[in-house]
Amino acid sequence: MRTVIDRFWRWLRRVRVSRWVMLGVGLVAVGVLGWVPVDWSAWVAGLGASVVSAGVPGWVTVGGVVVLAAVGLVQGVARARARSEDSVRAQPQGPVRPIPGWAIWAGLVLVVAVGAGAAWALVAAFGSDSPQNKNRLEAIKLAGSIAVGTGGVAALLLAARRQRATELGLLQQEQRAADDRHDADERRVTELYTAAADQLASDKAPVRMAGLYTLERIGQNNPDHRQTIVNLLCAYLRMPYHHPDADPADDTTPVATEGESALAAQPLLLDLAPALAEAAGLTRDGAEQQRQELEVRRTAQQLLTRHLFSNSDTDGVPTNPDFWSGPESTNLDLDLAGATLHHWNLAYCEVGHARFDDAYFHGQARFEDAHFCGHAGFNGAHFHGYADFNDADFHLDAGFFDADFHGDANFNDADFHLDAVFSDADFHRDARFWRTGFHGDAKFFEANLHGVTGFDDADFHGIDDFRGVWARLDTGFPGASPWPPGWRVVEDDPGDGREGRWGRLVPVEDTERVQQDGDEAAEPAAGR
Repeated sequence: MRTVIDRFWRWLRRVRVSRWVMLGVGLVAVGVLGWVPVDWSAWVAGLGASVVSAGVPGWVTVGGVVVLAAVGLVQGVARARARSEDSVRAQPQGPVRPIPGWAIWAGLVLVVAVGAGAAWALVAAFGSDSPQNKNRLEAIKLAGSIAVGTGGVAALLLAARRQRATELGLLQQEQRAADDRHDADERRVTELYTAAADQLASDKAPVRMAGLYTLERIGQNNPDHRQTIVNLLCAYLRMPYHHPDADPADDTTPVATEGESALAAQPLLLDLAPALAEAAGLTRDGAEQQRQELEVRRTAQQLLTRHLFSNSDTDGVPTNPDFWSGPESTNLDLDLAGATLHHWNLAYCEVGHARFDDAYFHGQARFEDAHFCGHAGFNGAHFHGYADFNDADFHLDAGFFDADFHGDANFNDADFHLDAVFSDADFHRDARFWRTGFHGDAKFFEANLHGVTGFDDADFHGIDDFRGVWARLDTGFPGASPWPPGWRVVEDDPGDGREGRWGRLVPVEDTERVQQDGDEAAEPAAGR
């Protein structure tokens, strides 16, 4: 008997039916039976008379029911006690086995037997044609319908729970699959990134150039890694390099011995076909190595500017399909402090924060119509060619402190939304700020203007500081230059041995006060 009960409980666990659910169904059934208007005492008396009249089979049936109830009670108490004692430990579950075929047929026979027994009991108790028995039968039918409906609701809840568990399992599987794909993609990107970085460290120019294009492909296919790719390209351009046209005083490359220079020289033919080059009698030449490195650096510059070129329309929407932006459409940052750049072209580009401090610009440096959405730093920068900042837009502060402009510098129609600092800057040729908008403070403290300088129609909204500014007067510098309102040039000697005629900028009220003091001093002298 105990084996049968254990199999019954295992079957319940296998079909995922909770004991608490069975207890609830039993309580609902008892309540429904108690609510039905039936004379249960008469029904029990009739059932007892039927058992007595049945003789031995009836008593055997009653005894079997009692034994089953007693065994079930004892078994339940024992299991409850064992569960309370072993609540900390997890009970090991046996392997899940499918429901045997005989259990299905046994359940069908049990259902038929219960239905036949219930029908026999109802007919025996309410089989007469009296109206009262008819009402009782109708009430029993209604109670049975309610019980069946309750069971159906319980079955629906179990089915919904099973469906939800299945869907959650599928979602978890999909999420795990997506995480696995993401991890695989990240590993692949990391491997490609590492391989490209190793290529940039190669002593062969074609290998370094291949590494640059590999990095570009990674950034094109992985938007989340674009800032990292830009940072690596900027780091490569910040590496020490001596430009062929640079002044030896500007050389940032460590001095190498003759033997090291010979080993470092890598002509293109020697890189691609060393045996053929050696057979042709070619030797490794440092100038060729320098030329190849210049081509690699120009490639890095072009890759940067191509993906920062927005070509925005009238609504400010970028139209360039190769334009790169950061997360949530933010602009990418540039860190080229101390870099050596050749014919730099950032025209019509959009960047976030930009650092060009102490950078060397050889050839033309184009920044026209560029948008600096973050801080722009050009402090200590050296412009050895034409510096074009026409129509540039500086959304935050812009620093040109101690900048050195060896060629013409044009800032026509540029907009500085915050402070513009040109203190200690040297303009060796013409500097034009026509129609420039200074919406913050304009600081030109102790700047040196060697060429023609113009602030025609410049718009100053903040404090303009031109104290200590020196301007050369014999290089076509107009005598009535359109300086900011309140400033004028007074010819003076800088006292440091400079060639030519120079003048310094002073506030207009200072010159008027000096002139008035001079007139007052001349009047007593004339009277004497």
